[in-house]
This record gives sequence, C-alpha cells and structure tokens, in this order.
Amino acid sequence: SLRRMASCLPLSGALMALFPKIGLAQDYPLETSPRADYVDVEVQAPAQPSTFSFALGVALSTSPEYAGSNRRDYSLKPIGAVRYGRYKLSTSGGSSVLNFGSVSDSSGASADLINTEALKLKVSARIGGGRATSDSVDLTGLEDIPRTVFARFSVSYALTDHLSANSTVSWDLLERGNGGTLSAGIGYVTRVSANTEWNLGLGITYANDTHMQGMFGVPVASASATHEAYWAKAGLKDVGIGTGVITALNRHWIMFGNVGYSRLLGDAADSPITRGAGAFSAGIGIGYRCCK
Repeated sequence: SLRRMASCLPLSGALMALFPKIGLAQDYPLETSPRADYVDVEVQAPAQPSTFSFALGVALSTSPEYAGSNRRDYSLKPIGAVRYGRYKLSTSGGSSVLNFGSVSDSSGASADLINTEALKLKVSARIGGGRATSDSVDLTGLEDIPRTVFARFSVSYALTDHLSANSTVSWDLLERGNGGTLSAGIGYVTRVSANTEWNLGLGITYANDTHMQGMFGVPVASASATHEAYWAKAGLKDVGIGTGVITALNRHWIMFGNVGYSRLLGDAADSPITRGAGAFSAGIGIGYRCCK
C-alpha cells in the first residue's frame, strides 16, 4: 500500500532515461536558473514580482520506510503550490514545479526575508516529522513520535553563477520528540539545453539529542529481543549526494525527476533499529504552472 514518503535525500540523473522525448520538445526556455539546494533546504525561487502564481502536479517516489530501514516505500501523491509576492503555501514538492527546481522541498507556509541574486533568506513553518510504528514491521514495539509543527530558517548564497552554498535550521515548536536539525550543503545547477536543466547537490545534517533519541533511540521501556535499549546522542546524522533534471515541455507543463543516496552516520548508523545505513531514493513527476 502507498504511504507517505520518507524524508531522505531526493535527487536525480538516472531518471534521464525516463524522458526519451525531451529532445523533441519545442524550445520553451526555463526562466532564471534556480539555485540547487541540498535535501532539507527548500528550493529558492528567483526574484519575483508581487504577483500571484500557482502550480499543480503529481509525483511518484520511492524511499526507505523510515530513516535506517532496508524496506522500500512507494508513494503517488498530488503536489501544489501558491505564491503571492514573497509569501508561499505549498505541499511537499509543490515549489519544485512552481520554481523549476527538481530538488524536493518541504511543505508549509513560508516568507522570503531577502531574495536577491546572491543572497536568499527565508522563514517557514510546516507540519511534518514524526514516526509511527505502523510505518514498518521493524518498528513494532517502539513508541510513536507524533507529527509536529516545525519552524525553519533557510539561507542560500550564490558563490558563482552555477554554484551555491545553503543551510537550514529546523526546530520542533511543539516539543513532541522531533528535536532540531541543522543542515548544510552545496549545489550546482546548469542548463544542458534551451529547455532542460540539471543539478547536483551534496550535504550533511547535524541533529540534537532529542531528534537522535526520538528517531534512533530505544527507551528502556521499549527494549525487546529485537530492540535492545539504546541512547542516541547528538551529532552528525547523515550525509548525502544526489542529482536532478527538469525540462519544460511547453509554456506551462514541466517534467522533473530526481535520484539520490544518503548514509546515516554515528549513533544513527549504530542504532539497533537501523537495518541499512545507506539508502537510495528517487522520484519523477509532472506539473502545470501558471502566471509566472
């Protein structure tokens, strides 16, 4: 059965084979090149006038059932985004369609504080996180971690026309066991044809005690023959690399794909609930955008 997509690195290049007719598309050049951002950083839009725009689409993705799982999960879901000036409301992946970015972004409401060619600052809030024992048979007997409201602060700085550095701080506002994370990475984006762009990104994530224990720890009360008691301490959580492509089929329709690899580090990798420290994820989608 389909479930929500696990939060792993999205990126793509292997999916180029899924676009056999790209070369036959008319030339509908993409607008200002998007900045390629790492996994947990929302795609940053180029400077926008204070006008209304929206995007709708659908995406098919695959990723581990949870961070550290060796079982696969598959998801087919609608995506969408609405922007007015510096304000945006989107589902996960919605900004990828709206902003021509093939990196999967987080859902929620956001506002651009600074949005220049060189520097971009954004604040956002989203509902997410959490982990349910129903997500995988390998989590049976553990406590559920409720979904929560995250506050996020993201910054991106253009080092060159193609290379950018970025970072995001994310925090569980309701203190439901999701804790806080800090991600940092670099991204590269380039035009491979008049209507197709390719990006590459890599990054690393640090997580605090609350996040590590919530997602990878095993409380004494939940210990069993398959899950020995384990305390996961703050530290580096994962590192990842990935790539993506996006192409404009015509003035309004675009198609995108991504594939990536992430590897858990430190206490996250050593956790008794970690069945596979390394994981691949991939996605493909199509969307309609208007009023850009």
